[in-house]
Amino acid sequence: MEQGETPEECLRRELNEEFGIITSVGEFVCESEYDYGQHHIRLLAYRVEYLTGEFHLDSHDEIRWVSYSEMDGCDFPEADKPIVRKLIKEAEDDI
Repeated sequence: MEQGETPEECLRRELNEEFGIITSVGEFVCESEYDYGQHHIRLLAYRVEYLTGEFHLDSHDEIRWVSYSEMDGCDFPEADKPIVRKLIKEAEDDI
């Protein structure tokens, strides 16, 4: 986050810088922390609505839309896994 920036503003900016898209940041979902040894990661997850823009990849190798049921078969970094599990559980609870 840049100085004086809220987490929501940071997420909106980062999505625009990294993917070239404009979004609306919604409700907070959860937080995940993971210690990789050389660095500690703290992730704040929010629901985000895509508004406009064409996706392009600058810092990532791949991007794709997947359903909640498909997320379980994806290879996520350790810091992301608690967030993914929460999203999958919420989707299952909504059925």
